[in-house]
Amino acid sequence: MADSSIVVRCTLRHFRGGHIVGESGASYWVNPESGNLHAIDGQEPSAEAGIPADDAASLLAFAEYQRVSAPPVAAIAASEPEEPEPAPEPEPEPEPEPDLSALDGSVASLSAKLATGELDHILDALLAAEEAGKTRKTAVEALIERMNER
Repeated sequence: MADSSIVVRCTLRHFRGGHIVGESGASYWVNPESGNLHAIDGQEPSAEAGIPADDAASLLAFAEYQRVSAPPVAAIAASEPEEPEPAPEPEPEPEPEPDLSALDGSVASLSAKLATGELDHILDALLAAEEAGKTRKTAVEALIERMNER
């Protein structure tokens, strides 16, 4: 049998001594003693157990067939190694929405928070929200003044 053969055993006792046809159309003899499949060369079964990998794969999908051996080391070494697929790049986390709740209070409370510098990282978003919302003149002026200070 060729180097790329895989020994497959049929566990169905009533198939022993009979023939099985693989997906490729090739015929295989089931050894009555071992249950191993042998390729049929002409009219006679091959002396060595083993069938081609493509037919072995289709038969091994059924519970009644078991893999007895893997391809010989020479066949594995001759095959080209498969390159693993690169891991997909993670999607970037969406930017969190800035906390604009400082605009909900009075202009005096907004001015007090602006003076501490705790809102400096979202001044642009606060100004845009104020201009799109209430548009309080003193709040807009306080935001612009703080932007100019930093």
